[in-house]
Amino acid sequence: MKWVLRIAPTVLCVLESGVPLVLFSADTLFAGDVGRPDLRDREIGSHELAAMLHHSLFDKLLKLPPAVKVYPAHGAGSLCGRQISSAPFTTIGQEAATNWALQFTDRDRFVEAMSWDLSPPMIWTRRYRLRKWELAIFSPPLRARGVR
Repeated sequence: MKWVLRIAPTVLCVLESGVPLVLFSADTLFAGDVGRPDLRDREIGSHELAAMLHHSLFDKLLKLPPAVKVYPAHGAGSLCGRQISSAPFTTIGQEAATNWALQFTDRDRFVEAMSWDLSPPMIWTRRYRLRKWELAIFSPPLRARGVR
């Protein structure tokens, strides 16, 4: 019997007979990199998000067996990471051994490394402003009609 287990807010793991097989890591773990803590939202600071990312990676994902296949949401060229590989998938074991970001096992050093020298891509800043504008324009009428 196969099951899907939600490990982190956007991370899903497929299990068969209780054994993890496949991980859909979304924006958490990429081949060769991890997600940027400055792109999620503006209400939570990048240091706090980096600490949450450390928890998801080291206390959850890296506890999975090394052979678990990882399918990330982004590949090379994406602005969602710094050094994302072009590999379409990877494994937990390969990332634990070779991913530059996962070498910072200490929480404080990880947070410092993930938060260093971040400036959101111009398109991301524009997207955030547009989203706030869309919410301001469209949300009140939808809420009045009972749509949330």
